[in-house]
Amino acid sequence: SGTFDVTASNRQMNIAGSWSNTGGTFNPRSGLVQFFNSAAQSVSRTVGTESFYDITKMNPGTLTVTCNLSVSRNLRINSGTLACSGGQFIFLNGSWINAGGTFTPATSTVFMQGSTAVNIGKTTVGTETFNNLTKATANTATLTSNISCSGNLIHASGTLDVSASSFSISVAGNLTLNSAFTERNGTV
Repeated sequence: SGTFDVTASNRQMNIAGSWSNTGGTFNPRSGLVQFFNSAAQSVSRTVGTESFYDITKMNPGTLTVTCNLSVSRNLRINSGTLACSGGQFIFLNGSWINAGGTFTPATSTVFMQGSTAVNIGKTTVGTETFNNLTKATANTATLTSNISCSGNLIHASGTLDVSASSFSISVAGNLTLNSAFTERNGTV
């Protein structure tokens, strides 16, 4: 119990082990939390959703998410694997940036819900794979790579842009386009 606060200085935290919240409050302010061990790591919370400002998976190895996450800004995978253990929800207000790792979504859902322009995808060659992906707010989300959803893709508000590179979107489940979609020369 209690509160862990990164202070008004917005300190960066480098985590070599696992993150386990068994009932306290973490106040991330505008701090970055980096997971940088090559061994297996996890993020867990006994009850509710764990909140971060910026979160980055750094080194080879797997970081397994076993709870819902709320990220106020960006989620970045620089190396290794970010894996969901099941049907977790990841609420993301910033960009989804995969700069050289792997995302293993299991049955998770990623909610893009920020109010400013964001990017979704890999910054390296390849396809970013999600289970369910929902874009829920009136901002613009631009793809940085091809994306694939093994579940559903719901575009509820704002603009989804495949970018000038005309990236493709593959959806095994349902595709719902309720708002502006800039397909350019991309394929769905």
